[in-house]
Amino acid sequence: MTTILITNRKGGVAKTTSSISIANLLAQKGYKTLLIDLDTQGHIQYGLGIKHSFEYGIHSVLEDENIDVNLIVQKSRVKNLFFVPANINYNSSLLQNKKSLKKTLKKLESKYDMCIIDTAPMSDTVLEMAIIASQYVIVPMKTEYLGFVGTLQFIKIFYKIASKLKTNFQLIGILPTLYSKSLKEHKEI
Repeated sequence: MTTILITNRKGGVAKTTSSISIANLLAQKGYKTLLIDLDTQGHIQYGLGIKHSFEYGIHSVLEDENIDVNLIVQKSRVKNLFFVPANINYNSSLLQNKKSLKKTLKKLESKYDMCIIDTAPMSDTVLEMAIIASQYVIVPMKTEYLGFVGTLQFIKIFYKIASKLKTNFQLIGILPTLYSKSLKEHKEI
């Protein structure tokens, strides 16, 4: 299973929208795709058109190894697209084992071709878990000056964390988002 992390420390740059779009495209191409929502706002499920809440989410599994992740994977309305919801408003400071996400994904890797991980806009233990569990990363960037500066700052922090954790992943690229071709600043960025 190929695992791609979608992340940026800045909020409002379309991380969740990008995660859903990329996962949807992969599923439409025939890849059995798993979308994991690590952001405790839980917007992945709403973006997929699912309004009801779930008893367990990914944070439950990361906190308690006795909860079977296979039982909380949900089907979306799109063929080949599955997701693991977040625990909405979960206090992620409770999570301590930085390798728990990688361990959890190991249990799912034979069932899916691709895994897209959406993160919250912060640098914390959950982001470190996602870095350890991922092979690739995409950084969405709002096409404005502060978005550009923030992304450069984030990439420095990101690689500092990644080298500290001794991970071996690759940056696929920076994904320009919220682009308007009529704005000069957006074109320059």
